[in-house]
Amino acid sequence: AVADSKVTSAEILQVLVSTRVRKPMAEVPMTKSIKELVGGKSTLQNEILGDLGQEFPGFQADKPEEEPLKSLAATISGTGSLGKVTNNMVTKMVGSKMPGGFGMGQVKGHLSAAHGLGAGRTEGALLHALTLEPASRLGNEADAKKWLDSVA
Repeated sequence: AVADSKVTSAEILQVLVSTRVRKPMAEVPMTKSIKELVGGKSTLQNEILGDLGQEFPGFQADKPEEEPLKSLAATISGTGSLGKVTNNMVTKMVGSKMPGGFGMGQVKGHLSAAHGLGAGRTEGALLHALTLEPASRLGNEADAKKWLDSVA
């Protein structure tokens, strides 16, 4: 088993930005600001800032779009678990990409049994899975487990 660990505000921030700008996490460096990453698309920037407000209740920063993600993450007090936005994103991904009969319980069960992940690490794996989402619904349980293994 792997030592359990909670998800960090930095991970959530990077995944939220990554999914919104539709880039792999490797192309969303923590040294860049939201403003730089959206490339001047103010609507997209506002969507990301709105997501942050919902994900981290009480989040307030002066011109957060201009802060490097690393600095911004340091100002966010996370709970150590997924917030409203990322929880909804994970639920939607599992519902739309996993085969029928292979729901959230089976997903978490597989990550725990096959990889020894505790609750925090499972949340982290599902958070990162948002950036690796399959293009279409996986055909069967074996495909779903194979994809989850690649994520873990």
